[in-house]
Amino acid sequence: MIIIKALAKVLLFPIWLILTALWLVMKAIVSVYSFLRIFIGTGLTLLIIGTAICYQDWIQVIFLGAIFGFLFLIMAAGTFIEVVLDNMRQEILDM
Repeated sequence: MIIIKALAKVLLFPIWLILTALWLVMKAIVSVYSFLRIFIGTGLTLLIIGTAICYQDWIQVIFLGAIFGFLFLIMAAGTFIEVVLDNMRQEILDM
């Protein structure tokens, strides 16, 4: 039994290393994207307000709002993938 557990730990170590590397890459991507999303979101908000006040073109306002929502969905998907990778990494570490 001890040999099987040791063999499982040896076989799971490369998988844990790969998951850790993927998790670090995903964490870096999400961090950079969240930083850039602040500026993009601020610009989109100003465009929405400017379009609504100056042009009163509601189709463009809805389109800009959809882009804003799409940016949020990208952020949520990246965070979800990051959390899934972290949970998989922790499960392998607990074994």
